[in-house]
Parts: sequence; C-alpha cells; structure tokens
Amino acid sequence: MKMEIEMVSTKTKLPRNGQVVLVVPKDPDLQICKATYFGAPDYCFDVGLGEFSTNQISHWAELPQNPNKKLQIGKAIKAARKMARMSQSTLAKRSGVSQVSISKYESGKMDPQFSSVAAIAEALEISVPELASMIDKCREE
Repeated sequence: MKMEIEMVSTKTKLPRNGQVVLVVPKDPDLQICKATYFGAPDYCFDVGLGEFSTNQISHWAELPQNPNKKLQIGKAIKAARKMARMSQSTLAKRSGVSQVSISKYESGKMDPQFSSVAAIAEALEISVPELASMIDKCREE
C-alpha cells in the first residue's frame, strides 16, 4: 500500500480546527514538529510548549489517521541516503546522529525525533519537506 504525505503551504490551505499535523517553521533555526491547529481566534499551531502563528509556518502535513500506517520516514531516510551514495556511518558523522540510531530508523525499529530528521536532512543536503515527500515513494511492507 502506498503511503503519501503531502506538504501543504499555509498560503494555499490550512488544516481543520483541532487537526494534529507536522509543521515546518519558516525560521531555519527551528525544527519540524508535531502541532495541533486551532483556527480561532488567532489561527495558530499549538506545539505543546508554545504556539506558532500561521505566518511563522511555511508548510504543514497531515498525519495518517490509521494507526497501522506509520510514517515511513525511516524508509525515506534510507532511500535518500542511498540516492546520495552515502553509508550509514558517513551519514552519522555528518548529521551528528549515531549510526545505531540511523540503522534503527531505517529498519523501523525506532521512530526519530524531529530534530534528528532535520539533522539527517541537512546532512543529505535536502530540506525536511523534500525528505518527507520521499515517503510517498516508499511502500509499506
């Protein structure tokens, strides 16, 4: 079954009120994170420890509703790493994420934190949305 994650610009569409999504902040120093969208009164994304207004977010992606369908970010990491012709060891050195963790992400044994995904994407010289868009190219087993 194909798993798709669509990155949507906040300029073109906003999530439903109360919807849990992944958000990509415009500030490059901030990490992609999980948030709940609240449409009124300030059109903001609650990230648990704070909020982002819609003008601070560049893109968002809906999380899968079916709990049996996991985000296939590990498979996307593996595919991007192979496209870059990079070993897990090299990716670990460039990203600052341990090789053991990368192996566990790629095999689906562990889900990465968003900060790790951002570090891996940077080491692969792609953006987090580009990495997330590779998920739809990965099929669930």
